[in-house]
Amino acid sequence: MGGVAGHLSHLYDNRGMTANKVKKILSLASTGELVGTEKTDGYNIYLGFRDGEARYARNKGDMKAGGRKMSDLMARIFAGGDAVKDVYISAFTTFSEFVNRLPEDRKAGIFGENGEIFYNTEIQGPGADQVVNYDNQTLSIHHGGHKAYDPITDSVNVVDAEANSKMLDQALDMSLQDASGQDFTISRTAALQLKRLSDDTAVRIAVAKLDRAGFTGNMTMDQYLESKIKPIVENKFSYFAPEIIQLMVDRMLDRKNEDGSTIKLTQIYKGFPANQKEEIRVAVKEQAPMLIKQAVFPIEDAIHDFAVEMLSGLESAYILDNHKQVAELKAQVEEAIKNIQAYDGPGASEAKDVLMTQMSKIKNLDNIDTVVEGFVFIHDGMMYKFTGNFAPVNQILGLFKYGRGNVPAIAKSLSEAPGEVPVVQEGEGTERTVAVVPGAFKPPHKGHLEMVKHYSNKADEVFVFISKLPRGGASKGEAEVNFEESKAIWNLYVEAAGLSNVTVMQKPSENASPMGAAIEFAQNEDNDPNMAQVGDEIIFSASDKLDARGQPDYERFDAVAKYVRDGATMADTKSNAATVFGDYSATTFRQALFQRDVETMKRYLPDELVKSGMTSDVLEILNLAVEEVPLREVIFRLVEEVLDEKEVEQTLEEEELEEISVGGGGASGSSIQGYSGKKEQEERIVNEVLNYLIKATPA
Repeated sequence: MGGVAGHLSHLYDNRGMTANKVKKILSLASTGELVGTEKTDGYNIYLGFRDGEARYARNKGDMKAGGRKMSDLMARIFAGGDAVKDVYISAFTTFSEFVNRLPEDRKAGIFGENGEIFYNTEIQGPGADQVVNYDNQTLSIHHGGHKAYDPITDSVNVVDAEANSKMLDQALDMSLQDASGQDFTISRTAALQLKRLSDDTAVRIAVAKLDRAGFTGNMTMDQYLESKIKPIVENKFSYFAPEIIQLMVDRMLDRKNEDGSTIKLTQIYKGFPANQKEEIRVAVKEQAPMLIKQAVFPIEDAIHDFAVEMLSGLESAYILDNHKQVAELKAQVEEAIKNIQAYDGPGASEAKDVLMTQMSKIKNLDNIDTVVEGFVFIHDGMMYKFTGNFAPVNQILGLFKYGRGNVPAIAKSLSEAPGEVPVVQEGEGTERTVAVVPGAFKPPHKGHLEMVKHYSNKADEVFVFISKLPRGGASKGEAEVNFEESKAIWNLYVEAAGLSNVTVMQKPSENASPMGAAIEFAQNEDNDPNMAQVGDEIIFSASDKLDARGQPDYERFDAVAKYVRDGATMADTKSNAATVFGDYSATTFRQALFQRDVETMKRYLPDELVKSGMTSDVLEILNLAVEEVPLREVIFRLVEEVLDEKEVEQTLEEEELEEISVGGGGASGSSIQGYSGKKEQEERIVNEVLNYLIKATPA
């Protein structure tokens, strides 16, 4: 399930979950005391009602817009083509007719006074088939995970809709009498109680694995992860102070400052040399996900094996002949395994690694004995899932049918004629809105960051592409800026602005044209996981700035839609265009950097960077930093300034005393003598401080 649905949690996804709580939940499951619902394998969609019309949402952009209408659905392009689109239209029609029959007060009670509640729903049945083929066409409304968009935080959040859901249940019960003639039946997801295991062997094995991994007692997952990751960071960065190590670990684990703000890289590496800054950035942003994944694996493996045992032999409430479906699923997996093993094309090694990882979870084909995707339950107010072998089965079939990373669709190479386009399953899509921001960015400036911030508020993810050609040079009176330097500056900007959904691409596009880079992203001919995916809605970044012919920038993209990969769609560029932010020229910026024109630099650098005192970081990246003066010399200069100030003060006071002497007679002599003694005393103190500092300063 992608898009706005987010991620239904495993137990180990909750960083506050303790080992003792995990063991308690496993014990409850093994004794048949855990009640929940069947996790189904359909098309996920969020359904609501607002401003007098039924609404749907499939990603954050839809939710932010208040939900989409039937007219939007009719105009939408689906990854699986018109057949899949017809399923969505039919299901949404059934839902629309259902809510239109409801009294107004009941609509408000179910969906909220402002229509803010959207219900987590699954479209199941023939035509909505994924891995599992369900017999009945059902709109299955889940018992939790309902969401609403929060405009203040610009986020989609799970809402407490228990009271609203009770009203929905009542309405569904009454509507069953009016369901005749409808293509779909609307119902709540079927309740499911796990069977009681014959003994506690599965629990004891799982607990032993957790203990062996070091996850014990009241230790939380967050503490467990720190116990695994911190020693690695300490070993690699042994020359850093303990407080720096701790900040790095805290950032890796997505912890917050005391005020709730994100820990920024500048808190960690401010004042460090450029090479160490880059090492820290790579560790906390690029290497952290893999370190966390490796640390979690023993816990994941223990819970997975337990879940396989719990789900073994369960029958789906939505399938008439479960045994037949199990046999068909097992046959599909067996065929996929044989073909992946025999595959020797591009990415063959990667494909076999994925297969080996997933088979280590399944262990044997005979362990595929249920078509129930998983079990969903609520504990302490949070929703969790057990998925058993369905997850690795899905990975293997997905690899075979659609490819992954550098691996193309293996099934396509076996069965399709040259040039034939494969049918893509709708549910395999990522269902996200992505913005593509390509440019030369030599270097990026305040206006560029404002554009990225604009799209960060519109899209789930933003990708910044930098062209490979350098710009500027000393012969032009400009700082020279290449790809690596532009990337490093972009990383500073994104960090300073706190844009968590922005990715600066780590390699330059082979296409020197920014427009060409955007098209490469949309086409994704090599099935690169970092580029457009099935289900993506792509926003091409543009502004309303007029060119020399008086045409707005966004019109450049009118002919780009034909290049978008099958299964993805292109958003309207005009309605998403950014307003021009100031009059900035990269050439002028390069000149200012070359000349160390501080005032112009401050105008071009983002406010967030200047306020954080990171201006010098940009100069360091471009090798334009002002040469550092040795500390000994700095001390001498400071002392000299103090002595100069004292001389000025002495001169002024002597002049004043002379005036007093002229006007008042013989009292001047003693005053001058007293001042002279004071001056000698101050100079002696300054010299003592100087000598102390020189001795304390390493040569």
